[in-house]
Amino acid sequence: IHLEQSNWNQASKVFRRLKSNLQNSPYLEQSLFFLSESLFRQKNHVETQAVLSELRQNFHPLQNPVPVIHLQVRNLVAMGELKQADQLLRKDLRHQPDFSLIQLHLSILEKLGDQQGILEISRLGLNLEVTEDQSFLHLQRANALYQTKNLAKAFVHYEQALFNPPNGQRSFILFRLIKIHYLLKEFDAFEKRGKAYLVEDEQSDYANELLLMLSMYFFQKNRPKQAK
Repeated sequence: IHLEQSNWNQASKVFRRLKSNLQNSPYLEQSLFFLSESLFRQKNHVETQAVLSELRQNFHPLQNPVPVIHLQVRNLVAMGELKQADQLLRKDLRHQPDFSLIQLHLSILEKLGDQQGILEISRLGLNLEVTEDQSFLHLQRANALYQTKNLAKAFVHYEQALFNPPNGQRSFILFRLIKIHYLLKEFDAFEKRGKAYLVEDEQSDYANELLLMLSMYFFQKNRPKQAK
């Protein structure tokens, strides 16, 4: 009841009593998880980590490992331990290649600025062949390749992501594709796709940057009327 009502303080008291009084209970594993979640909700991160460590040491394998891993990683992130969270996921993903854990890991690697890590983990996700999540993984991989100047490879993955773009990402993906055309000096494709983009969008930051790029391109090509 306390969990359903988000009464985390009372919930943690109940599960502490269960932990102390029912050491041989078949519900002890679940009680430890609920206790750690209650503590996490109260921002008691040190005790949360201690309870989760106890849970993982005493119950192996876990009945339902993914929520436990999720909570442990989120708690480490809340403590500012991004590298430790990264290490934990690298180890656990070998045995639990769950897509939600891959998403969580990618978000941490992005915060760490670890582009090679993003490439590695997105490749793991793509190997799972979970079709509804492919575009998200292609986008993550494309961004990492773009940041590491692997433009041709990034282009391929942006194109793959565009087949079913993640929510709110279509304009960004199109812009990156056009910019890669420009950076690779594929100017015919840059001009054609750039003009098509501006028919749909004239107001966004992407549109403004694209207008500037097109203006510079037209000046370089001695086409000043089109640059205006």
